[in-house]
Amino acid sequence: MAALEEVVEYYDKGGEKNKFLNPAIFPLHLSNQEKTDLVAFMKTLTSPEFRQQKH
Repeated sequence: MAALEEVVEYYDKGGEKNKFLNPAIFPLHLSNQEKTDLVAFMKTLTSPEFRQQKH
């Protein structure tokens, strides 16, 4: 996934159903505001000093 928003959406829907899906992963049913808030919070945890370098 290319964007953090895509990851949040993926987990909000409970992942992709398959026989290996951990039962601890389930739909979260977050509101649009909760998703926006979650992404904004996670972006505050990113530091340019510790970003992984692309090779």
